[in-house]
Amino acid sequence: MKKLICLILTVCLTCTCLLCSALSEAQAWTRQGYFQDENGNTLLVDLSETEGYEGWSVSLTLEEETLGWILKQEGSTLKGNLRGWDETAEPFMVTVSEEGDDDLKLETEDGREYHFKAYELPEISFTVTLLTEGWGEIAYTEGENRPEFDPDYPVQSAYIGLTEPAVYTFAALPHAGNLFEKWTKNGEDYSTEPQITVLVDESAEYTAVFSEDPDWNNPVMSYMGEYQSDRANAVVECFSYDEAWITIDWASSASEVTRWIIDGRLDTETMTVTYENGSKVNLVYDEEGNIVNEEYEYTDGTGVITFLSVKMFTWTDHQSESGEVMPFKRVGYIHDPRVNPKAMEDIVENPDAVYGFSPDPASKRLGAYAEFDWTDLEFVAGAREIRIAYHKTMKSLTDIIYRMREEGASTEEMARAVSEERNRLRLASYENDPDGMAAVRKSNLETYGHEEGPTPDELFEKYGSWATVLQKAFSTHMGMDACCGLYDEFYWLYVELGLATD
Repeated sequence: MKKLICLILTVCLTCTCLLCSALSEAQAWTRQGYFQDENGNTLLVDLSETEGYEGWSVSLTLEEETLGWILKQEGSTLKGNLRGWDETAEPFMVTVSEEGDDDLKLETEDGREYHFKAYELPEISFTVTLLTEGWGEIAYTEGENRPEFDPDYPVQSAYIGLTEPAVYTFAALPHAGNLFEKWTKNGEDYSTEPQITVLVDESAEYTAVFSEDPDWNNPVMSYMGEYQSDRANAVVECFSYDEAWITIDWASSASEVTRWIIDGRLDTETMTVTYENGSKVNLVYDEEGNIVNEEYEYTDGTGVITFLSVKMFTWTDHQSESGEVMPFKRVGYIHDPRVNPKAMEDIVENPDAVYGFSPDPASKRLGAYAEFDWTDLEFVAGAREIRIAYHKTMKSLTDIIYRMREEGASTEEMARAVSEERNRLRLASYENDPDGMAAVRKSNLETYGHEEGPTPDELFEKYGSWATVLQKAFSTHMGMDACCGLYDEFYWLYVELGLATD
C-alpha cells in the first residue's frame, strides 16, 4: 500500500511539474520587433513596463489606418482591443499568435487573418526633423507634389528617417489670425516660401515660423453682444483667433437657471458654429445672487449656431427633445452705453440702427456722420472695420511714450508728440474712405477751426495740464464705438482711462 501511495504521489508530482513547465512556456512571450506582411501592412510588438500600462505594446498599420494599444497575454497569444485616432470608433479586437520560427499571425474578430514576417528595418543614414514655431501646422510628402494637410489632426512636428538621399516637399499653413514668416534650417533663415522642395541628403532640422497677423480680427467680433429668445438669454463673446464663446441661460424661476456653455470655430462661409463639447449645467442661486448648487447634465453636447445677421442667430441643440430651431434676437450690449453719459454725449438711441445707436445730428463731434445710413448692414460693417483699424494704430502712441521716456523727455514734450501722432493716425485711418475723410475733416474744422485736429496748445488750454493732455491722447470715442458695435470690445479701455466704471 505504501508503494502504491508513493507511486501515486510521484505521478501527481510529475504531472504538476509538467503543467507548471507548460504554463511557464505559455507565459514566456519572446517574439517582438518589427513585422510586415506581403501587402505592406506593418506590426510592431514591444514590451511595455510603464506603470499602469504593463503588457505588450502593439502598433498596427493596416490598410492605411494606424491602430495601437497595450495588449495582455492570454495563454500563448496577445489579445485585446486596438485603438485609432478616432476615439469614437468601434473597438478593434485582435489576437496575435506566433507562427513558424520567427513570424506572427494576427486575427481579427470578424475572422480576417494577416501573416506577418519578421522584418529588419534598414539602418538610418540621416534624419530630418520638422518643427513649428508659433500657431500653424506642417505637412510633407516624398517627391515634388503638394503635401495634404489633415484638418482633423494638424501636425506640428514630424520625424523622417532615411537610408539614402531623397527629394521631399514640405508645406506650412498658418492658423487663423497668424501669418507664415519663413522656414529655417538648423536655426538659419532658409526660405520665405510656405512650400519648399528639398533634396534631403543630410541630417537637418527645418522649422516653420509663424507670427500673429496684426491686421487680423476675430470674425465673431461683429456678433458680440446680448441676445434673447422668449425666456432664454444669450451672450456672444470672442474666443481665441476665430472662435465664439456663447452662454445661453434659461430661467425656470427666480433662483433656478439652466445654462448651456458653447464654444467653437466660426465658419465664415456658412456663418455657423458647429460644436461637439457643449455643456449643460443646472444652477441654483441664493437671495444674494450667489451660486449655491451646480449640477452638470453633460459636457459633450452637440449642435449648431447659425448667424443670420449681426442682429439675429438661430440655435439647433441636438440634445433637445423637441428638435426646434430657436431664434435669438440681439437686445443690446453687455455694457449698456445708455447708462454712461460720456458715451451718449454725441449719439442717440436708434432702434432701427444695426447696433441700436447712431450719431446725433446736433453733435459737433459726430453730427457729420449722422447723414449716413446706420441701418444699412453693409455700410456699418465698413465703418466698423475702419474703426477697428483706428484702434489698432494706437499702438504707435505707446511706442512714442516708451522711446521718449528712455530719452528723458518731459511730460510736455511727450504730450506734444503724442497729440500730433494721434491727429495723423485719425486721418490716416480714413485714407481708403473719401467720404469718411471728408466727414472727419469737416468735424475738425467745425470744432477746432482747422481740418487736421486740435493742436497741443489748444488741448493744454482745454485741459489745463500736460499730464491730462497725454492721458486724453489715448482716449477713444465711446459713442462712435457704440454705433459700430465695438462698445463691449473696448470697454476695458474706457475703464482704464476713467471713462467708465468696471
